[in-house]
Amino acid sequence: MLISECTEWFAYSHMWREGAVYLMDMELRMRFLHKRVGLMIVNCSFLDHYYAAQGCRVFRLPPVLDTNDIRWMPSKRDRTSSTLTLLFSGSPGRDRQGIILRSVRRLRSEGLNVSIEYVGSTVDQVRQSLGKEAAVLDDLGGAVVCHGNVRYEDLPNLLSRASYTVLLRDDVRWSRACFPSKVPECLSLGIPLICNRTSDLAEYLCDGREALLTDSVTEEAFAESLRRAVAGGVELRERMSKCARERAQKCFDMRNYAFHLGEFIRTSCIEPRGAFG
Repeated sequence: MLISECTEWFAYSHMWREGAVYLMDMELRMRFLHKRVGLMIVNCSFLDHYYAAQGCRVFRLPPVLDTNDIRWMPSKRDRTSSTLTLLFSGSPGRDRQGIILRSVRRLRSEGLNVSIEYVGSTVDQVRQSLGKEAAVLDDLGGAVVCHGNVRYEDLPNLLSRASYTVLLRDDVRWSRACFPSKVPECLSLGIPLICNRTSDLAEYLCDGREALLTDSVTEEAFAESLRRAVAGGVELRERMSKCARERAQKCFDMRNYAFHLGEFIRTSCIEPRGAFG
């Protein structure tokens, strides 16, 4: 028996980063080999629906973690500060960094105390992701802090410094065919998000509860979400932090999926599917 795991589907626009050979290999796997296997574990509804339509048996498993692990439990932080500290983790090239940073610059020009930290990215990597918009980094100066690559065991502590985690992606195939693992990690730590509705996020995040959801991928819309966060202050952050933690426990704790995943594997052994079953 062979079960394929599939967690993302790159776009051809990523060829400059991933390379043509990798993308051709990926397309072969996505469109042919996975279908031949016939048994799939995927992390989002886009891939679930795609492979189900191809006649595959599919198990959808979003990114999960142990919410009882002390590393992923909310820490005692000073929440009395009026400073809005945003945090971005992961690859900056996947998100609309220009819009995010211009929104921060806009709010600071309005006299609001907003800063942003990058975890997993250097200044040069953020600058490269901005392309022609890189001048915004110089405008923001010390309001942008980049921590570069960090050890996985140090990640929870850095994430916990944030008031909100930010995520802003275009609604295209590659963003629909993945589920950002940073989302359950931040929720488990009690950190709400400011983001738009990509992938399956709308299934798990309610506006004003676990997240402040941006209606469109524009500077005006994202800046307005930041204003909502500033206006809500510490009280809003406290309330959303509790909701974020509850959502992680309910939807992203590994124990919630263990039995059902085991049943999927057990029944797949009894009734193998696909050319390689």
